[in-house]
Amino acid sequence: MVKRLPVFLSILLLGAFFLSCDVNDPESTPGDNDNDDIEVVERGGHTDWSYNLSMYEVNIRQYTPEGTFAAFEEHLDRLEEMGIGILWIMPIHPIGEENRLETLGSYYSVKDYRGVNPEFGTHEDFESLVEKAHSRGMYVILDWVPNHTAWDNYLTEENPHWYETDSDGNFMSPPGTNWSDVIQLDHSEQGLQDYMVEAMEFWVEDYGVDGFRVDAASFVDDDFQENVNNRLRAIRPDIFLLAEDDGPKWYDVGYDMSHGWGLYGFGHGVLIDIADGNAGANELYSYYQDQVDSYPEENYRPTGLYGRCDGVLG
Repeated sequence: MVKRLPVFLSILLLGAFFLSCDVNDPESTPGDNDNDDIEVVERGGHTDWSYNLSMYEVNIRQYTPEGTFAAFEEHLDRLEEMGIGILWIMPIHPIGEENRLETLGSYYSVKDYRGVNPEFGTHEDFESLVEKAHSRGMYVILDWVPNHTAWDNYLTEENPHWYETDSDGNFMSPPGTNWSDVIQLDHSEQGLQDYMVEAMEFWVEDYGVDGFRVDAASFVDDDFQENVNNRLRAIRPDIFLLAEDDGPKWYDVGYDMSHGWGLYGFGHGVLIDIADGNAGANELYSYYQDQVDSYPEENYRPTGLYGRCDGVLG
């Protein structure tokens, strides 16, 4: 018996575009939280609505000259015509000012998990964007950063014990990185886990967000992620969760999808080997066969091109 493997194909545009190869429920409706007719798959918890949908990474700042939610809204019709099913929106939160990179800073330096970067617009503008995407049959997932925050995130004042510190008791950047604009969270803190779930729930329940792409998953404690994912699924059983890493373990942690970097991602992969003349059709076949052999059939695999477009820092 041949396994059914949801294979995702992508092209690098302003972000990433993935396409699955199967259809389960063509009548599902974006933003509909009535889950009576949705079968939740036990391993990973992914649901029928996300099957056979393309995914497009959205860089709000660089997408239009205005760099706003409202300006991006004007492109929804075009993206719908392209066949985009899921909009993966890069972090929308206010960017830290302390130790900021260049003049504009990185989206991944989060100053307030419930806030909106005023350069993009307002909470109401984001809500409008989600509503208009849903009205076109699209879904929206947010890029979420649970591993670290900006140096001037208000949590550093209200809950400094939620952060890891060096031998002198000072906040520290994530170990093994050069991410000087952010500081590492301590995922052993139960209060931090509660806060993270509540902040994510805020975007799901108040703004209709359909899921999250979780940044730097390999840096975050597995138990922390599994507990957060389980609690999110209890709030919304049909939520879609994508881990920024590759490998079978992420499905055991409660994710519905992980990145397929072995094909192309962060400057390596079989497609690059082919382009360099170091691989051919046999290696490409082997890659896809390994996906079938290594992952249970209910697991989503975005085995397509993956490109990051964080944008100009200024």
